[in-house]
Amino acid sequence: MEKLRSLYEKHGENAYYGEAVTQYEHALQAAYFAEQYNPNDTELIVAAFLHDVGHLLGTKNEDFMGDLGVLQHEHIGAEYLRTQVGLSERICYLVANHVNAKRYLTHIDKDYYNRLSNASKQTLVYQGGPMMNDEAEKYRSHPQFECSLRMRTFDEAAKEIDFDKYEGKIDQYWNLVEKSIIKI
Repeated sequence: MEKLRSLYEKHGENAYYGEAVTQYEHALQAAYFAEQYNPNDTELIVAAFLHDVGHLLGTKNEDFMGDLGVLQHEHIGAEYLRTQVGLSERICYLVANHVNAKRYLTHIDKDYYNRLSNASKQTLVYQGGPMMNDEAEKYRSHPQFECSLRMRTFDEAAKEIDFDKYEGKIDQYWNLVEKSIIKI
């Protein structure tokens, strides 16, 4: 838990790739939107808060999407949260699938692509582009499918400049993370 928090303290003020907010602001906004959606779903709030931790973990230069972040950051982050922090499979699934949610939504809704930020459109290319029909069918079959789509909306919304509604919630979100640890 201390290592996880120190990642955000060390790298959280870095710009969120291609956006006008920092990594920490993006995480806090995503958690805030998840909390507004369902304040009783701690796992959803924690997943939204930590969904981009894979960007903070660092990796080899060849594993970057140009200057837009870490390729496979969703899987790197989910694995870290599972094995190093001890978070639930549901949290890890939501973290691991926030990119798949974007790929799915661009597959079924062409207007969704048009609403993406420029950075999100660029990363989509690195991430495999819109899903194919067979991928979409398999993705839809997961019990957390709808929740992963909802989480994607928090991710997309969490890019607001001068957003301060999460003020005073940082410790609250870290406490939720700590309470969500189930094993190490």
